[in-house]
Amino acid sequence: MVARVRGADWVYTYLRSFYTDESRPYGVNNTVFKDVGMPHVLEDLQGTQVKGCAPVVIGFDPLTGQELKEDSCARKDHDGNPVEVLYLEEEGELSASEYDKAVADITNFLVYMGEPMALERKEIGFWVLLFLAILFVPVYYLNREFWRDIH
Repeated sequence: MVARVRGADWVYTYLRSFYTDESRPYGVNNTVFKDVGMPHVLEDLQGTQVKGCAPVVIGFDPLTGQELKEDSCARKDHDGNPVEVLYLEEEGELSASEYDKAVADITNFLVYMGEPMALERKEIGFWVLLFLAILFVPVYYLNREFWRDIH
């Protein structure tokens, strides 16, 4: 139901946004759903993700082709606070790209299970619109015939 209400993008981002927070009962928090009351069930696959200052890629040097990095806390948000990012402190069973693929598969499954008739509904919608487009032609000419003597 959450996939239907909030959308697939929200679920995908939610599953990728858990980080270690020892002040919480389960030891994790989430940047999308603050103070979440759910354990990070995919932590073994993802690894230990923390929120804090980390080097982030801000571009590439055109001469050498090397990445240009900057500490995320050197930047400030609109309130003047340092920008904290999520980064993996310890790798899990899957690499980052494999984990993203697994989360995408889980999200697609949840979206499908939330509304399994969505594909059929969209196909039926095409035929309904086609029927209405075809029906419009005789209705238009019938309307002209009815109103011909009045105008």
